[in-house]
Amino acid sequence: MPIFDYFKSLGRRGAVPILGYPGLVTENLTAEQCLRNPKLHAQVVRSNLERYQPDVALPLLDLTVEADHHFA
Repeated sequence: MPIFDYFKSLGRRGAVPILGYPGLVTENLTAEQCLRNPKLHAQVVRSNLERYQPDVALPLLDLTVEADHHFA
């Protein structure tokens, strides 16, 4: 299902919180551990899904990568 149709089917505004880094605290992990280990990264995302039940799951977002690429 296209994402637009998914959000329309909710019948309300969708919630897409950026929970990656706050989720590290509850899992007692560091950003470096998660960014170097896909299984730990998935663990944090899965934990956030179960705990907060957002409409969309997001990975840890690292905006420094985008900033570095933009100014390079």
